[in-house]
Amino acid sequence: MSALKAKTAKIHAEMASADKRRFFEETRKRMLEAQSKEMREEEWEAEIEMMKMFKTR
Repeated sequence: MSALKAKTAKIHAEMASADKRRFFEETRKRMLEAQSKEMREEEWEAEIEMMKMFKTR
């Protein structure tokens, strides 16, 4: 019986670590997406500023 409990505990630990890893991967992915979105917005703002400069000439 204790061997079964040990095996079950090991499986639960592996599942928990897989869940943690998945959580951190998802979080990292969301952070990178947010960062790239922010960069795109900054690039657009820069483009708009350039267009305004060319229009005023």
